[in-house]
Amino acid sequence: MFFSQFDWWMFSKLDQTLDEVLIPYYNPKENNIANFKPDFIFWAQKGKRYLILFVDPKGTEYADGYRKIDGYSRIFEIEQGGHKVSRDFLYNGLVINTKLLLMPKRGIADVPENYRKYWFDNFADFADKIS
Repeated sequence: MFFSQFDWWMFSKLDQTLDEVLIPYYNPKENNIANFKPDFIFWAQKGKRYLILFVDPKGTEYADGYRKIDGYSRIFEIEQGGHKVSRDFLYNGLVINTKLLLMPKRGIADVPENYRKYWFDNFADFADKIS
């Protein structure tokens, strides 16, 4: 199992009405900053490294998904070698890294190459994209 590589891991289903975990993004349909609230969060720890994984497995319109990804990327990624990579955040001697994965109703074949790393089709694909 993928999660056995970690010292420990936890999973949480977010309550959209109570939890204030959100990722801001620009919504041109309403010309405002909207809040992307992922459905699930996984926390995983290996030594001094922590992974926070935001997962949203609902079939969203691709364009809306791209805007959510762009909002996530502005906060949690940096440009490196011509492409975006997750950046490390340092806190109290710990290294914290994040990932975002979305699962569409349809497959990811129509997703542009630069966004494919954020979409998954099945659990094997999910695990490969976190590694």
